[in-house]
Amino acid sequence: MAQRDFEKFKQEIKSWMETHPDKYDAFVEEMNGKSFEGIQRVYTLAMRLAPQLMAKAKQQVHGDLSTLIIA
Repeated sequence: MAQRDFEKFKQEIKSWMETHPDKYDAFVEEMNGKSFEGIQRVYTLAMRLAPQLMAKAKQQVHGDLSTLIIA
């Protein structure tokens, strides 16, 4: 199931990139900027969303994180 979800996610990203080339180019430019502001914004968002991701992972493994496989 996880592999299928990942493949679907990759296809959705590819589709978005093809339909929004200007936004994608702007994102790449911001990520490659020397000021690291873009990377800092992504990091800040990731840290804000991490607790929600952890809660979702706990739900899916019914609270037993020993069964969670991170690859």
